[in-house]
Formats: sequence, C-alpha cells, structure tokens
Amino acid sequence: MKQKYVNTVKQKFLKKRRFVQIVEKNKAKKAYLQYFKKEVVKSKAFKNLSAEIALDLFDTNTEATDYINSQTPEIYALNYNWINEQLAKDIPDFVSQSITTEEADRYGDLTKQTVSKSK
Repeated sequence: MKQKYVNTVKQKFLKKRRFVQIVEKNKAKKAYLQYFKKEVVKSKAFKNLSAEIALDLFDTNTEATDYINSQTPEIYALNYNWINEQLAKDIPDFVSQSITTEEADRYGDLTKQTVSKSK
C-alpha cells in the first residue's frame, strides 16, 4: 500500500515536472523568436542580404526567361512540322504545311515570357 502511494506521488511529480519543462521550453522558444526577430530579421544586414538575394533571383529569372523566349520559336516550329508530317502520313489528301523558325518567332509574341520587379 505504501509503495503504491509512493509510485502515485512519483508519477504525479513526473507529470508536473514534464509539464513545467514543456512550459519553460515554450517560454524559451518565444523569447528566442522575439530576440531573433529583433536582432536578426530587423537588422540592416539582413535587409541588405534579403534585397541582394531578391535581385539575384530577378536576374536569374530574367536570364531564364530570355533563354526560354529564344528557344521557343525553334521548338514550336519543330513540333508543328513534325505533327504536320504525321498527319500527312495518317490522313489521305492532307496537305502538309511547314513553318520556319522566323515565322514561329513572328507569332511568338503571344507566348513570350516576361519578368517584373513587382512585389
């Protein structure tokens, strides 16, 4: 009987201790987050780094967009011509039409990708 009581008291103590540890851990986490926001996120160095990364990403996206736009007409013409060849094989009396890269580029303004610096 005495041992059972001791075990019950011990378990209650351990539960309270775990609860206190969790509360203390949450307090410490909140305090750390407040410190982090105040000292790191709002610092000039962090804002400058953030702006620099944003510009790097913008430049990368601009470069990727230019590459995509330069390759799209050629790929479009290739696909268009291949589809026409396949249709000519499968459909009697189908008149195959081909398109040049220049013609595809002329109509490519409808599908050109763009990048802007808006937030």
